[in-house]
Amino acid sequence: VSTDSVRQALRSLIGPDLSPVLHSSSYSAWRAELLPSERDSVRPKRKRVLRGFLAQVQQLDPAVCAIIARNVTEATSLVMEGAHLVPGIAPSKEAEGAIIVKLVLAVADEEDHRRHFGVREGQTFQRRRQQPYLEHFTEIRIMHDFIVEQAELEGVPVVEASDFDRAVEKTIEHVLDVLLVERYGSSAVEGEGTV
Repeated sequence: VSTDSVRQALRSLIGPDLSPVLHSSSYSAWRAELLPSERDSVRPKRKRVLRGFLAQVQQLDPAVCAIIARNVTEATSLVMEGAHLVPGIAPSKEAEGAIIVKLVLAVADEEDHRRHFGVREGQTFQRRRQQPYLEHFTEIRIMHDFIVEQAELEGVPVVEASDFDRAVEKTIEHVLDVLLVERYGSSAVEGEGTV
């Protein structure tokens, strides 16, 4: 389940007049708080971008927690992904009875990060064009760096995603390691624990 899908579902229930932040992209949610006269002159600054982004995260949080709770009730597995899953902030509720595997994918190199948008444009047959993301790359990097910082503060592993195959390998290792610790009390790699 993508948090972008959750956001889209909420948009169908809550109009833009009631929640302009919800009807913005994550990277432009900060602009929803600006006065019309400010929209052409105010530039993205870290505090402003994060305030808008976190407002959107908080609006999605109840729905994200409800989806997780439903899967726990039904004893079904769930993979949830998206920028709205911020370590230490969202989801805000613990999922009792579930094994939660937390992981953040990041791209340290900014130029490599920019190239990812072009790859995604090709993979989605140009339905997700790279241009809007490149135009708002400053805001995207502010959010990226904040999520990485939060992961480090919360002890959530950060996997470098610039090498796709290596990222998949590290992710699978981490998932299996967490499951082994939960089941048997030890990790798959001798002498290595999980976060």
